[in-house]
Amino acid sequence: SLQSSAREILLFEKNKRITARKINKQTADLLIFTPNQIVALILN
Repeated sequence: SLQSSAREILLFEKNKRITARKINKQTADLLIFTPNQIVALILN
C-alpha cells in the first residue's frame, strides 16, 4: 500500500542519515589521527 511505502521511505531516509553520521564521525576520527601520523613521520 501507499502508506507502507511512505513508511519504508522514511525509514530508509532515517537509516541513510544515521549511516552518513557514522561515516562523518569515522572521517573526523581519521582527520584527528592524521596530524599525529604526520608528526610521527617528521620525527622519524
